[in-house]
Amino acid sequence: MARILSALLIPAFILLTGCEEATEPDTTPPVVTLTSPVNGAFLSGPTSISPVITDESAIRTVYFLVDGDTVATDTKAPFTFVWNVGFWADGNQHTLLIIAVDEANNSGQSNLISVTVSAEATLTIQPKAPSDGREHEENASVTFSWYPLQGSQEYQLEIDSDSLFSPADQTLSTTDTLFMVSSLASGPHYWRLRAKGMNGRLSTWSEKRVFFMGKAYWVLRLDRGRAEWINGLVETADGGALFIGPSFTDTTQIMEDWWYGKVSASGKVLWKKTLTQPKSDYGNAVLRTAGDEYLLFGGSSDPNRTMRLIKITESGGLIWDQTYGKTDSSSWGVNLVGLPTDASAALGGELNNKPAILKVDGSGAVQWSVQFPMVNAGSCYLSMRTDHVLIGTASHHLIFLSWSGSVQSQVEFPDSLLLRRPAILSGENGLLIPYLSNGKSGLLKTSATGTKNWSYMAPAGTELASFMDWFGNGIMVGGSRNGQCYLAVFSYTGSLLWEKELVPGRIGRIIRTASGGLYLSGTTHSNFRHPTSDFLIMKTDKNGNGLPTLAGRSTVLSTLFSRKPGHRNGDDLYPKK
Repeated sequence: MARILSALLIPAFILLTGCEEATEPDTTPPVVTLTSPVNGAFLSGPTSISPVITDESAIRTVYFLVDGDTVATDTKAPFTFVWNVGFWADGNQHTLLIIAVDEANNSGQSNLISVTVSAEATLTIQPKAPSDGREHEENASVTFSWYPLQGSQEYQLEIDSDSLFSPADQTLSTTDTLFMVSSLASGPHYWRLRAKGMNGRLSTWSEKRVFFMGKAYWVLRLDRGRAEWINGLVETADGGALFIGPSFTDTTQIMEDWWYGKVSASGKVLWKKTLTQPKSDYGNAVLRTAGDEYLLFGGSSDPNRTMRLIKITESGGLIWDQTYGKTDSSSWGVNLVGLPTDASAALGGELNNKPAILKVDGSGAVQWSVQFPMVNAGSCYLSMRTDHVLIGTASHHLIFLSWSGSVQSQVEFPDSLLLRRPAILSGENGLLIPYLSNGKSGLLKTSATGTKNWSYMAPAGTELASFMDWFGNGIMVGGSRNGQCYLAVFSYTGSLLWEKELVPGRIGRIIRTASGGLYLSGTTHSNFRHPTSDFLIMKTDKNGNGLPTLAGRSTVLSTLFSRKPGHRNGDDLYPKK
């Protein structure tokens, strides 16, 4: 009986198995409906693409198409996309379509809808690192990272030593969301990025960020053991600074040397040199010329006072050395100006006992000279307008000259006003003229032609020694107050916007850096001829921030700013590396 039952069951099993193997294949395509956005929608920002998909089997891949081109794919439910419409910001209509493919390789497509993308639609990528203001060790590699942007096929990264990116120092491309860069120079570096879409269009640039290789802001004291102060400072091509000033070589404060050198963007002293004569040398100014060469200007007494001009390379190599003036009269150099595309320069000072301006070519040869009939009136200080008109200040006179040396006009102020600094160009095309009156320092504001607008007299105990147009937003002045470096900003109408005291000393020079900050230089003592005064260079942000203060750092700063006369301390940088 058992054998008969088995014989009956085996054919039945074979019959059932054969029926399962003969199951019909899945040929039904997925049903796809595009529910968002709706047909005719006007889009101006990132938009969610939401399809509804049904199928007899599992969905393998979903494709999102714009104008017939695939811009995104997804392999996991719920198959939603974010469409960054900024890549299609043209004010025109665009068609959207969803295609779904199931595991049986059946494909189905949604209804075709049409939308309009605003021409003002923007798309910006968000950076992660490095953060704004981040400091990195010198010579370290820097990793850049950012958040992914849906629809991007490439990212473009720009790095520049200033904020203009015209052009950028480095332009890099990657498909990843991070990139490592090495061999960046000391100093500030700005960076930004943008994304390229599948259709080749570019997003807008991200926000600009800045980071620093080495210390961002610092204070540097340089000491040769006698009274020293910086008169001239200029930013170098690599973001560092080249400085010059007098350094007394004996306790009588009669014998002086030119002392000049270069520091890196992070405050490291790269080199220092002296220029001497038997009696006295006085370095007053430095100018960067075409080809990244530098003119150093001042006076020498050997034995009579003469103007002296030398040209050096950025590494300090001497190219040539020239002097100007008769041997039986008094000549002296105070400052100079030039064009960034020209090797020539205009020199201001005193020539043969009279205020004078000289124009020299790239080899130092005199092209023309103009002397003014104010005998024993001191030197003529120079500045230059954007139209290349030279502006001289001598005694109580304001003088306008063409670049070819012809006097265009003169303005005479009261005898009590001694114009002892170069006129400064203000942001609204006026002039700011520093002056001395009865031993006090002040600031005179005039029109572009010298008509007085207003004047400001500093209170007792405050010296105004340096001046700069403050990024087109006012007038920055520097000097000393109560033994401290003093910094203030005035509006163009003469109102005090803010003021502060920094570290002990006196600010004698303010320059704007290419990265939008400040270099401040001068001396560590408010009396720059004091036996304990030393060279002082500071690097700050545009508001004079970032320097150490006395609070909580008295031990460090007492070492940095205090020494006994005749004691040679060398160089001190704070913060330490």
